[in-house]
Amino acid sequence: MLSLGFDVFGQPAPQGSVRAFVQGGRAVVTSDNKKLRPWRDSVAWAAREALGKHRERLAFPLTGPVALRIEFWLHRPKNRSKTVDVLPMVPPDLDKLARAVGDSLVNAGVIMDDSLIVDIRMTKRYAVSPALPKIYVYGFHRHEPCAVVWVEQKSHA
Repeated sequence: MLSLGFDVFGQPAPQGSVRAFVQGGRAVVTSDNKKLRPWRDSVAWAAREALGKHRERLAFPLTGPVALRIEFWLHRPKNRSKTVDVLPMVPPDLDKLARAVGDSLVNAGVIMDDSLIVDIRMTKRYAVSPALPKIYVYGFHRHEPCAVVWVEQKSHA
């Protein structure tokens, strides 16, 4: 079964609402989030780099059912506890973060279309520095905002 895993460093950005307007007689659709394009570019770049290490498999882009696992590690606000590992129950929405990753995987040539994603598991957590030893767990927590992405081809049966 084909699989691919990679890290994307930087603050994850959601793919949310779009704005449409007419310019020069043509319809133009753009995102409301100015941080989305750089984030999607980072995801696509990291995916292409991971693909480059696995070119011997030559089965990309995946054209069958795909399972996706994403861990989003967000910037920890200063007003969050320094002694308790709290979960970020605040924006951005988890589904909007995943949409940005799915579209980036298509742009990177990892999957043919994001409609192929049939199984998705996501978490949203705060990045924690080792400077907070009461809540930092080596090998689990991330030092800085990022996304950890795993893509796996599922069997058709």
